[in-house]
Amino acid sequence: MQIADVRTELDTLTVTWHDGGEDTYHYVWLRDNLLTADNLDPGTGERMLNFDELPERPRPTSTRIESGDLLIVWSDTESTCRYPGVWLRGNSYSPAARRVRRNFFPEPLGWTFTDWSEGPCFDYHTVQRSADTELECLRAFKTYGVVYLRNTPVEEGIAEALCTQLGYVREVAFGRVREIRSDPANHHNVAFSSDEVNPHADAVNYLWPYQVQFLHCIANDARGGDSRIVDAKSMAEQFRQDEPVHFSTLARVLVSYRIGAGGHDLRADAPVIELDKNANIRMVRFSNQQRRTLSVAHVDVVAFFDAYRAFSKLVNNRKNQFHFRFAPGDALMFDNHRILHGRTSFEPATGLRHLQLASTDLDMVDSRIRMLSKQTGDAQNTAT
Repeated sequence: MQIADVRTELDTLTVTWHDGGEDTYHYVWLRDNLLTADNLDPGTGERMLNFDELPERPRPTSTRIESGDLLIVWSDTESTCRYPGVWLRGNSYSPAARRVRRNFFPEPLGWTFTDWSEGPCFDYHTVQRSADTELECLRAFKTYGVVYLRNTPVEEGIAEALCTQLGYVREVAFGRVREIRSDPANHHNVAFSSDEVNPHADAVNYLWPYQVQFLHCIANDARGGDSRIVDAKSMAEQFRQDEPVHFSTLARVLVSYRIGAGGHDLRADAPVIELDKNANIRMVRFSNQQRRTLSVAHVDVVAFFDAYRAFSKLVNNRKNQFHFRFAPGDALMFDNHRILHGRTSFEPATGLRHLQLASTDLDMVDSRIRMLSKQTGDAQNTAT
C-alpha cells in the first residue's frame, strides 16, 4: 500500500492512501516506533531504548513521500527516518483497523450438535498433511471450544505429541501426561475410579488452570463410561440473562478449590464465573468435586448456595449435554476454560479403559493460527 499525500497538524499527521483512504498517526506513536536499529532490534522487533529517553512531545522538522513511503526527520534526530507505507497501513490504529485485528480469530459460538457428524470433526491424517485443514481445525476450536479428531494412531503418546505440535506440553502436578485408567482400590482422584464423573473443569485449584487439553482414547472396552461435554460459557451467558442476581453472585463470591490428593497441595480461591475487565466471561471454574468448604461472609452463604444450585442444575441437565462414546483412536481437543467434561460410570471388570490427557496453553493455539495463516496466505492482520 502506497501513500499518496501527507498533511501535518499540531500533534498528528494524516496520510492519504492511493485508494483514497486516510489514517492518522500521533507523533509520539511514530517516534516510539522508529524503524532504526538503535530503537528497534531489526531481528526481533524488541525495543532498545527506554521510553523515558524519547522526547515527551516529539515534532518532525520535515516530512515527505518517497516511493509511497513516509520519510520524517525528527527534531531530535539527524538522519531521515523511513516508514514504509505497507508497515504504516498494517499497523494503523484506526477504529476499522483495530476491529479487523480483534476479529482475526473467530468469535466463539454456542453449539447444539448432538453427533460429531454435525460438529467440528476432523480426520487426524488430513490435519497432519494439510496446513489448510489444520488451520480450519484450529479455527473451529476457537469457535466452538472443542474439536474431535478421528483415526489417530492407537498408541500411547499421541496427546503429548499433539500438544508438542502446537508448541509445548504444560507440565502439571500429574506430570506431562495423565494416565486415565480405572483403579477403584487405589484411586486418588475421581477420574481414576469407575464411578460417574459429573461435568467439571480440570485444574480449578490452580491460580491459572491449564486451558487447552487433548484427551486421547487408546482403549474403551468396558461397559459404560460414555463421555459428555457441556458448553459452560454458553450456559453461563444464558444464566446471566435468566438469573442476573445469581449470575452476579457466582461472579463475585470466592470459592475454595483444592486438589484431591497426591504429593502437592495446590489451592485457589476464585469465583465460579470469572469475568474480564469488560464483564465478558473469561472462564467457568466449575468443579463440584474439587470445591472445598465455603468460607465467606455470613451474608453471602445462602445467596451463594442458591445461585450455585441453580447453575448446577443448568450444566447437569441432560438436554444441555452432548453425550458420545470414545472409540480407540479418537481424540478430543477442548478448551478447559469453556467446556465441562465428564463421563458415566462403567464396569471395569468388563474390559480395559485407557485414555491419556495432556495440556498446553491457548497461546500456542493462537500462535499456530497466526503462523498457518501466513503460510497459507490467509492472514488478515499484517501488523508487526
